[in-house]
Amino acid sequence: MYAVILAGGSGTRLWPLSRIQFPKQFIDLGNNSNSLFQETMARVKAIVPEERIVVVTHREQEDNIKRQLDEMGLKKITLLKEARSCNTAPAIGLAAWYLANIAAKDNDAIMAVLPSDHVITSGQDFAKIISRARRAAADYGLVTFGIRSTYP
Repeated sequence: MYAVILAGGSGTRLWPLSRIQFPKQFIDLGNNSNSLFQETMARVKAIVPEERIVVVTHREQEDNIKRQLDEMGLKKITLLKEARSCNTAPAIGLAAWYLANIAAKDNDAIMAVLPSDHVITSGQDFAKIISRARRAAADYGLVTFGIRSTYP
């Protein structure tokens, strides 16, 4: 399985904390001095080998991404840079093209697409869910998950 981390972000949803050059994935919302992006990377690298992690961002955020990966000692992450931010579907398409044409030697490779700006408090539960999703994707194809709403 390959993990694709979407780390574009436009910096508009948590203004004034986030800005165009500092979108919410770079914000530390916890008490551990890690950004949401770093928390995502820590969760993912616990279940996917580093060389199978792909980060999609746009070139304006490349320096921030590289700095945060360096802080974590992550050197084998693939960074795909869009010339401009094109939103979610094109970012996923770029990663799918990369995996299909360059990285994946296995035609049955599974791609897990994950946002870099979510707060997920249980790394163990996350790992269990990803493991179940991996098996389901191998058997059935596309798997999506979300949270069942209890109010509007």
